[in-house]
Amino acid sequence: MPRGNSGAYDSPHNLSLTTAAAGGIALSAGASVVNAGTGNIILTAGTGGITLGASLGTGGNITLAHTGALTQTAGTVTAAALVLTGTGNVGATGAGAIDANTAALTLNKTAGAVFINNGANALDLTATALPGAASSPAATSPSAV
Repeated sequence: MPRGNSGAYDSPHNLSLTTAAAGGIALSAGASVVNAGTGNIILTAGTGGITLGASLGTGGNITLAHTGALTQTAGTVTAAALVLTGTGNVGATGAGAIDANTAALTLNKTAGAVFINNGANALDLTATALPGAASSPAATSPSAV
């Protein structure tokens, strides 16, 4: 991957970054990571969470696993499929929602709220685990995400 502000590359291989239990991942403003290929991007962070200050994208899948919060200050998460796992909150209400461009969203979360803005794009939602789903059937509908 080239050095500098842009992490643009074209690869069929996966990019995986994992931190320690208390660690976090921050994608700085202007430092987007974009794979023009089909390789997956996997970010796994501890209680420090994931902060997106720039775009994160691939022609493959993106998996974001975290126990701390997932927040976004700029950019868009673009992937064929987006998988959210862990116990941390994903975005916040209103303008704090995570901006995404994906055809498929999988939620595998045992805790934490999820706020996604997929624009006008069609979305196939799969909830393999979702907090409150047993007590709130509306939590599994796309309008609740």
